[in-house]
Amino acid sequence: MKGHTESSDTESRWAACVATAHALGLRIYKEHVVQLERIDNGLNPVREGYIAGRSCLKATRPFTALLAFNDLSAIGAIHAFRDAGKQIPEEISVVGFDDIQAATIVQPTLTTIRQPLIKMGMMAAREILASVENPS
Repeated sequence: MKGHTESSDTESRWAACVATAHALGLRIYKEHVVQLERIDNGLNPVREGYIAGRSCLKATRPFTALLAFNDLSAIGAIHAFRDAGKQIPEEISVVGFDDIQAATIVQPTLTTIRQPLIKMGMMAAREILASVENPS
């Protein structure tokens, strides 16, 4: 599941997914790739994931896993899969991205990729300070 087209990290996350799949010898079929569409001005990411999950289910080639753009869209996709009668994770494994608190209360507990936010913030602060100290 790709992020919104206007999201700054959509393409870099997608490139990393494709590279990792290739390194593992996994093929990504175009019909299995869905892109999140912004609804409600981006204020309803769970619903966006639900809609994307429903779209996944229309693929003619079966699939057994979904790597979602973020945890909230993953939660929405889980609901879409369940509404279609799919067992999670027995039939479709779902992985999110961001490691939000809600990932621990959804059933089943969402597998998620954690971002080191504190470390990322510290790195950004260092870069800003370095550019202030040496503008060239």
